Amino acid sequence: MKWATFRGKPVHKLRKAKSQREAEEYLNQINLIISKTAEHDPATVFGAIKHAEEGRELSPPDSVNLLAEEYRKLHNSYVSLKRTHDRLESDCVQKDRYIAGVDRLHAGELATERSKSERLLKEAKDGYNSDIAMLEQRMKEIEASSENRMALQKNQHDAQIASLKRSHKHREEQLKKDIQSRNRALVARDPFKPINDDEIKAEFSQLVVDVEEWARVEWEFNNSPWTEEVQRELSDAPKRLKKHILLDTIWGVLHDYIFCSPFRMLGQEGETLERHWSEAFPGGTYWTMCL
Repeated sequence: MKWATFRGKPVHKLRKAKSQREAEEYLNQINLIISKTAEHDPATVFGAIKHAEEGRELSPPDSVNLLAEEYRKLHNSYVSLKRTHDRLESDCVQKDRYIAGVDRLHAGELATERSKSERLLKEAKDGYNSDIAMLEQRMKEIEASSENRMALQKNQHDAQIASLKRSHKHREEQLKKDIQSRNRALVARDPFKPINDDEIKAEFSQLVVDVEEWARVEWEFNNSPWTEEVQRELSDAPKRLKKHILLDTIWGVLHDYIFCSPFRMLGQEGETLERHWSEAFPGGTYWTMCL
């Protein structure tokens, strides 16, 4: 059996067998093809032909005719599929060319945009760097100006303080001179004559004598707590006890009005002076004990 195509159409020709043996070989070859095709896909027409031959429903010539008809169908399907495949390949080639062109165009535009972006970025960066440099220079100038201004103000402040100190010192010296001058004027106008040490000594010596005499005098108590009964309970020598009482009283007066404060002997005016003195100098230990 020989297969061929004529003008794109499948044509089959059966060569006449020269002998019965050759005819059987042709049939065996056809059966082998049908068997292999049926084994590959039993659901095809080839499988149906083999099944019909096995059931003695088809003769070998009919099987050959059916096989030829099926081949023609398959060939037509193959031609149609090949044309579709060729058309799809052509479309793919055109699409690949279009994509390549778009890629080239896109690559060019991308390179242009990248170059433009890099240029704009460089310009912006250069502008920012220039602005930063100008700001840093301005900051340095402001700092230098501020330091100079602060130094000038400090010098002016120091000079003003020195001038005020000199003025204060001069004023203080002038006030001291005025106070001394006024004190001398007050002393010159005051008729007070101070008591000298000898007179003070004589007065205290006389006070000792007076204490001795007062201790011998009979006391009038006038509701005083130092009655005779109290004196006898405290001491068997009333004269000595009276002397001690007088000395204690005198020393208490001297302490409170002379030794403890230089102002209390001046009366009401002395109390005012003492109050001012205590407010101005509140930290004296001995002074605190006297209050």
